[in-house]
Amino acid sequence: MEQKAFEQRFAGVYGPGRPGRDRLNEACRLSDMVEIAAWVDPAPFRRIPRIHLDLASQNPFFQGSAAAHVALDLAGILHRFQVREGAHDWMFRKDALPSALEHVSRIFTRNYGK
Repeated sequence: MEQKAFEQRFAGVYGPGRPGRDRLNEACRLSDMVEIAAWVDPAPFRRIPRIHLDLASQNPFFQGSAAAHVALDLAGILHRFQVREGAHDWMFRKDALPSALEHVSRIFTRNYGK
């Protein structure tokens, strides 16, 4: 990712002025789902899929999100993973919002049927 794009999106979380590999600091590691899946206890995630990944096939972060899906699967963490054709644009968000809200509603109301 270009430095300007990184600064706009992530500098507030991971720190400004971090080029290249310097971006991979402790804050980054603690928010990386692949890393988290390797050490988190999967027991609370076995009954209810608390994580919902809904991706656009042309999303620039697709590869990392797909890697997170694989890591969650390997760790035995139940989650929802969906890929939709196209870009992560307004139409994607508009179409994805109902299922995301349904997912959150089911978690809050404990309505996953298990």
